[in-house]
Amino acid sequence: MFVVSKINQKNADFQVFFFRIQPVWLVKRFKWSKMMYSPGIIF
Repeated sequence: MFVVSKINQKNADFQVFFFRIQPVWLVKRFKWSKMMYSPGIIF
C-alpha cells in the first residue's frame, strides 16, 4: 500500500503540471481516460 500511495502522489504532482501546460481538450481527454482506467495510472 505504501508503494501505491507513493505512486499516486507522484501522479498527482504530474497532473498539476500536466493540466497547466496542456490545451483544454487534452485535459478533458485525460480526465476521461482517468475514468476509464484504474486510479493512479496515466495513459
